Amino acid sequence: MSPGAQAEQALRASVAQAAPLAAARLESLQLPDGSWFAETDADSLALVDSALPLPAGAALPLKHRLAALWRRRSPEPLPVPAAQSRPSPAFGAALAVHALGRANQPAARCLLASDLRGLSCGETAIALLALSCVGDTEPAASCARPLLHAMRSMQRKDGGWLSPGATGLAMEALCRWGAEPDDQALRRGVGYLRESQHSEGRWHARSGVGYVCGAYLALRGLRAAGVDDREAEVLRGGEWLRSVQNADGGWGENCDASSPPAFVEAPSAATHTAWALLGLMAGGDSTSESVRRGLEFLVRTQLPAGGLFPVAFVAMALAEYLKLKGAA
Repeated sequence: MSPGAQAEQALRASVAQAAPLAAARLESLQLPDGSWFAETDADSLALVDSALPLPAGAALPLKHRLAALWRRRSPEPLPVPAAQSRPSPAFGAALAVHALGRANQPAARCLLASDLRGLSCGETAIALLALSCVGDTEPAASCARPLLHAMRSMQRKDGGWLSPGATGLAMEALCRWGAEPDDQALRRGVGYLRESQHSEGRWHARSGVGYVCGAYLALRGLRAAGVDDREAEVLRGGEWLRSVQNADGGWGENCDASSPPAFVEAPSAATHTAWALLGLMAGGDSTSESVRRGLEFLVRTQLPAGGLFPVAFVAMALAEYLKLKGAA
């Protein structure tokens, strides 16, 4: 066996050990009623959900504090975000189910019993992705129908949703419920993502910030819509993600709203690393040095019990890698 093959085999083995721990950690946050402790990644993904900039000088407090907790491996209790910044109660369960790719009976009951009316763009897309994991059942389809209608009604005249990141998320949700590549909404969404991509290959998740998240979501949406991973926009997106990787193998980003509309580097964080890896894999890259180093960062920083918060996207990225390698 060549040295390269040995290294890949060792990486696959380490990810195969880490992935169940991350999934178990996420499952351990489920509450008796089937919902999830939502003050984790739920608020991180809320940055795709606003077309308005944050107040000058304001950051995304929960997201940054969670990243700091991960880096310090501190047992400090999670901060509770302001009520107006919290996602809907159903969002924690929907995000966890989407990340796990499956819904146990309590989670399915929670989703099907939740009031899913009036959700934001990102919440609607995540709810649709989660409902697709419940199974091919009439209750799930019944819940999904009004959400699909709402998702389509949120599309703007330029083909996008709230932002490039929200557009990719919406496209993935529509495809999960049967939309084909020739669907007009998807074709318009693909056109919007091509037009909104920055010259260096990045997309933003919300007004002017969140480029790592934006690239992850846009690349996932393009893949779902059937765009070939050899298309220029996909190649540029992957190359940009690789270009902003930190020396320790992870990714990080300062999403302070006072920053200029450009990527601002930051120490590596688990969620940003998972987002970058998911984006690269969506773009057809599961073998590059960047992917290897990113996975090694997640495995290296994981605690024996599966890691502190945040964990949803970490579990999702590790499982995605194993799926691509046929080891899931």
